[in-house]
Amino acid sequence: MGMKRRILKGAGFLAAPKLAFAFSHPRKAAMVKATTWAMSQIPTRRRRASARMTAAKGLGAAAIALPVGMWLGRRFMTPQAAEEM
Repeated sequence: MGMKRRILKGAGFLAAPKLAFAFSHPRKAAMVKATTWAMSQIPTRRRRASARMTAAKGLGAAAIALPVGMWLGRRFMTPQAAEEM
């Protein structure tokens, strides 16, 4: 390979590395492109909810539901039933 071609090849890699790689190694470039496409098609795996997070959500729901339930219970209770309790 002549000096002029070597300099042009180096300049090509500096200017556009992906394009220069594709021209130098077409099979490898095609495999890389196919691999990146295939990886983008795979759906991401979602994390399982931890036991601590589930417990925190349950406690939060209970902290809201308990006072609301007690308030509604007092509101709908008849005055006679309230005196008996």
